[in-house]
Amino acid sequence: MRNSLKLLAAMACLSGVIPYANAQEQTPFDWSDVTFAAGIGVNYTGIGGSVGYVRGHEYYSLSVGVMNSSDRYGENVGVGLSYQRSDLLPKWFGLSEQHTIGGYVGSLGTEISATIRNGSVFTRQKDMLGGAVTYNYYLNGFQNRGFHFGAFAGYSFSDIEDKGTVGFQVGYRF
Repeated sequence: MRNSLKLLAAMACLSGVIPYANAQEQTPFDWSDVTFAAGIGVNYTGIGGSVGYVRGHEYYSLSVGVMNSSDRYGENVGVGLSYQRSDLLPKWFGLSEQHTIGGYVGSLGTEISATIRNGSVFTRQKDMLGGAVTYNYYLNGFQNRGFHFGAFAGYSFSDIEDKGTVGFQVGYRF
């Protein structure tokens, strides 16, 4: 329960950063705006891929990726949701729309716990849930295919410990 409340608080904080009241025309869903991408970083839940939808200055994506791999525990696969906007940084700082700011909610790390019962050690590996603020720079423009790179700062929750994380990301949108 404690971790669920913290995750909701983190999502509420991110939602205060992400949404921006913008008079944007409502456009119907168009399959040509669906994109696929692959990369490394929080937008890809580790090393993975994503399917996304570009709508005006907004980008929504669902990612699946390998967050951890070991001989003992195997691969730990996580999922996440991302949201990016390309019109905020240009309005605030006069940058081009190649720059985006956004958020991520989902798997944001791995924890390994061990318990001892009757002299035997039992271990398990599971996802740490969390949220992150993201920045990306799209070399060919926000709505086009090509490489992008960026950074993130996040916070994850678990039964053992809560922790912050920062990192870089790089990917290619097909």
